[in-house]
Amino acid sequence: MDDLLYGHDPEERVVGIDQVNENTVRLYKNVEGRIQSSDREFFPFFFLSDHSLLQGLTTHHWLKELEGTNHFRYLVAFRATSAMWNAIQHILHQHNQRFGTKFATYTELPSVLLRPNPLHQYLLHSGVTFFKGMKATELRKVQIQPVTRPSGKRKSKLAATPELVACMMKTNSGDERIWDTRKQSAQEILLQLNAAIEELNPDVIEGFGLTSTTLPYLLNLAAALHVDLSWGREKQSIQAHAAWNTVAYDVPGRFFLDTTHLANLSGLLPSETETDALSAIAQTMSLTIPDSGSDVPSALMAWPKGARKLLNHLRNRIEVVENINEKLAALFVELAKCFPIAPIGYQFRTDQFFGESLLLRAFIQRKLSVPANTPAIRHVHVSEPLWTGVFNAVVELGVPSLLGHSIRQVSPPVRYRDSGITQKLFASTDALTAASAHRPESPVVDVGSLIRGMLMASIERPGSCFFDEQWIGSINEQRAAILSTIAHQIDLHNGTVLQQRGSRLFVALPDNIRGPENEKEFFLRVGSDLPDELHPIIHRGFHAALSLEKFPLVLADEHHRLHLLGVASFGRGLERFAKSFLRQCIECLLESDVSRLHQVYLSYHAAIAKRQLPVADFCRTETLHIDLASYDEEVATKRRTRSAIYEALKRGGRIGTSGASASYYITGSTADITLADYSKLSEQWDSAQPDENTAYYIQRLNEVSQRFRDLFSPEEFAKIFSTDSLFDFDPTGISILRHKVTSEKASTTDDFQGSPSSFAIWIDSSGHA
Repeated sequence: MDDLLYGHDPEERVVGIDQVNENTVRLYKNVEGRIQSSDREFFPFFFLSDHSLLQGLTTHHWLKELEGTNHFRYLVAFRATSAMWNAIQHILHQHNQRFGTKFATYTELPSVLLRPNPLHQYLLHSGVTFFKGMKATELRKVQIQPVTRPSGKRKSKLAATPELVACMMKTNSGDERIWDTRKQSAQEILLQLNAAIEELNPDVIEGFGLTSTTLPYLLNLAAALHVDLSWGREKQSIQAHAAWNTVAYDVPGRFFLDTTHLANLSGLLPSETETDALSAIAQTMSLTIPDSGSDVPSALMAWPKGARKLLNHLRNRIEVVENINEKLAALFVELAKCFPIAPIGYQFRTDQFFGESLLLRAFIQRKLSVPANTPAIRHVHVSEPLWTGVFNAVVELGVPSLLGHSIRQVSPPVRYRDSGITQKLFASTDALTAASAHRPESPVVDVGSLIRGMLMASIERPGSCFFDEQWIGSINEQRAAILSTIAHQIDLHNGTVLQQRGSRLFVALPDNIRGPENEKEFFLRVGSDLPDELHPIIHRGFHAALSLEKFPLVLADEHHRLHLLGVASFGRGLERFAKSFLRQCIECLLESDVSRLHQVYLSYHAAIAKRQLPVADFCRTETLHIDLASYDEEVATKRRTRSAIYEALKRGGRIGTSGASASYYITGSTADITLADYSKLSEQWDSAQPDENTAYYIQRLNEVSQRFRDLFSPEEFAKIFSTDSLFDFDPTGISILRHKVTSEKASTTDDFQGSPSSFAIWIDSSGHA
């Protein structure tokens, strides 16, 4: 087995890990369907550049000098975590005294490299990874899905918590359990959830929105009812950790796996999706969501009268999530076999962190000194060809070996030349891609390409100790030169390169090139002067594409489903009506239907002005990263500005706890307002006396409309997105413009979010993201 890619410890069938104490971890293994545990010694450690900073340290430690001349030349290990932190405090004191600094944390020390999560440290040093020797189907998984409704006007400790109506648990072996409040209290349901977790002993607890919605709700409810959610392998409590402006959840010895996070990691869902995007992912995977009818909300409010309909809806939803998870499970298992990442890390870690972990483990295994960040260097990127407009018959073009070829052409910096680790890892991912193509159980996403993107992120983005901008600049120049050659040949053959995304080109075909055979022949001619490994390959074709500057590329497939490519600020912070408006505008543009485009604008403008939208269409939902008391303290000490969501909570008399979610809308009568002064909880909205700020939301509608201004002349744009007209709208003579972006304006940002052939359906057929 490739120890660089899969870790140097041959231990197989590890399904969980837990820290027992300061120098012991416990591994859980699935052996013939039974869980066995064993304890391993654990030595906390960090890297150090100057061993003289340890002078005077009385805490027992080991100092190992590493090979090579990289910045962090020493590895310092300890018998216990507390001893390691004592040493960190000692180094902080020594550094501040010696250099006259006032550093307060280890992250400020240029002499220390520390990755503090104990389980992550163990995996880095030991070479152990999860699920070696296992298939995805061997994991024991349970999915949990509660159903809630607004708490109403109850005056009790549960007044701020939505009412639990029912909860369903289903295992991947088909065991289904449903609890509802017709016969049991919410407290009894939570206790039975605890008992079921203990009985079933799953390796993975999964669900759609598990860590963003389900767990925060269940933990808040459990706290109010004085129930401890003890879901760990040995009945340990669930722990919440605030990190990177989010909240992650830890269950000792198991994995929490949110389908949303895994879809983001795989590139099947844009990371900016803010609402339930179940239908988006399902459509990407060609899965069908059963129609539960439009009266589910009324059945929910009439509970228990509508129990059968509601529980059928719950079963349908869980079945869809189960089908999605089944397809994504192989991806999750393959990644866990490679990366030395603690279970909690899969909830919020970045591509950069994943890639750095692979490299760091390899350096530790080979006892090599570790590089430090190099200063950012200003260098010139080769501009990408880019067109804006609407185009028909578009294909995604890839060059699978482009990245590896480019890396081989550029010698790494001096600090890497004593290892060859980076090049070997890239070669391993190429081999993984080739091998997975012949395996029937291969993941829905090319794992080799995904890992290559993560490795690339670890050396091209500041913040990683392997970041080297000069090296990356040279690699990108090599890659861009090859892509420019291909783009030039496409241009000579009357094709049009719309956008470049990393190693992918999106090409509008000439009018006379239609059909698979003609397309294949066309690109054989395009790549005729290139080495065989650099011949472009068609990954997928599309009916039409909308290309705009600083936008995701929107593609329509043969079934007219919309796909979103790229991580741009397209939907972040938008209300549901605005996302629905965007979707309908894009559909009109892709069909070149200008008349309908104008009607879409008029209909939304009128719906807002006449207050015909439900509150769910114009409210925003946010997750609280700190509690209300901490927010008040930070505002009072001027460490943050006032926030609309927290001010709405205060005005509504709600208790805001970290990890909870709340929805609010904007009141008032003018568009030019301070949102924090006019925010109001959505549950306080009264359909009989609506008070949303129509001027503000019309302004939001117009802001969204501006995204299409480059597709029309100023006069035509003003005519389409306006209610001011003395006569009926006449689309005659209005055409959608195409523009070639100049080299100065062309985007140069490489996109390594997901695999080269992964796509995300951004919005479903109902207009909900």
